[in-house]
Amino acid sequence: MNFKIVMAFLLAVIMTLPVTPVVSAETTPEATVVAYYKDIAAFQYDRVRGIYGRDYTYDWNTNGFTFFKNYTTTPAPLSQDQFPGALILDGNLGEDAWKEIKPFIVNLEPTHPWGGAIKSVSVQAINNGTWLFLAFQWADATESRQESPRIKRPEGGFLYNQTHYYSDDLYIGWWMRDGQPVVKPWFNAHFAGTTMGRVPWKNDPTAKANLWIFKPYWDDDGARGWPLDYLTPKTFRWGPYAGQPLFRPYPTMTETLLNSTASYYIGTGVTHVGACAFPARNTFPYDVRSSGKWKDGTWTLEVARPFKPHPLNDPLSATMRFEAGKLYWVFFGAADGQHGENEDVGAVSQWLTLSTESAPSPAMPAVFFVGVAVAVAVLAALVLLRLRRRKRAQA
Repeated sequence: MNFKIVMAFLLAVIMTLPVTPVVSAETTPEATVVAYYKDIAAFQYDRVRGIYGRDYTYDWNTNGFTFFKNYTTTPAPLSQDQFPGALILDGNLGEDAWKEIKPFIVNLEPTHPWGGAIKSVSVQAINNGTWLFLAFQWADATESRQESPRIKRPEGGFLYNQTHYYSDDLYIGWWMRDGQPVVKPWFNAHFAGTTMGRVPWKNDPTAKANLWIFKPYWDDDGARGWPLDYLTPKTFRWGPYAGQPLFRPYPTMTETLLNSTASYYIGTGVTHVGACAFPARNTFPYDVRSSGKWKDGTWTLEVARPFKPHPLNDPLSATMRFEAGKLYWVFFGAADGQHGENEDVGAVSQWLTLSTESAPSPAMPAVFFVGVAVAVAVLAALVLLRLRRRKRAQA
């Protein structure tokens, strides 16, 4: 066999081997939170309508629900035996997927001298290639699903006592510009009119973030506002569904767009704020699913979000778009309603990074590696044979 032909063959084989790219640490910082890839399905459970995606579906295009035959008005609690290996958004972290991930502890700092009741929050993250899943836990001595009218104190902060207090909150803020954030983390539980001109980013017109707000008083399963806190359903004020009942398809987190002017609610046209921020637009305010539970002094929150925004939100560029194998800047915040924390009063982290782990590459077939080994052995034999011939010729 020609020696040059064998060498060319081996070179071609080596070039087909998978290569791990080297990423410069100067341009891509190490992730502090990793959304590990797991090949899992996920379902959302609520006590009113059952399991989202199983017992019922919601069609935004028709603003209606489709119920399945097994639908009941009082669905029984779920067990892991019903959906082995799946993630169920019910505010309990009993699934193996969560147990396999060590929580990352994020320290929080007071936003004002009269804030900072929540000292830290633990974070876990998973993705399945098309969805991002997050789990949070934080200590809070009392559960608060009540939202009293806000009364500001002259010295700052909000009035609170044994009977007058506010909802507990959790905040997730995603930086939507390229590169590292150039502004400090900030959140607010209220929108446009109350936040106009109060955003500390007002000196940077390029600042832009997507804020997710967990407010169990309003959007969570079991709260007074879920699914409806009124006898007559609200209706769409404008758009193709004007006059039709406005339903909430599942427990969710409120989304807002934070920029240098205000915090804008991603609404449906029901609120004045929604119209001001996105005039003549229909938006979908239910992209972020969630479910929170308080027990024995601890809040547990599960969150799910599709990688891609809803088709109605996508053209606005006002909400996050995720991809596998990417790194994102994020901050977390929390508020204790029993301690009078409300609006932007609470505790907040520094900017952190979160990476979405890519699915593992398909394993190379064993026959490929056997072939490489055989080729290497043949090459070694040919080299040895050639050396022996040279020695004989020299003798």
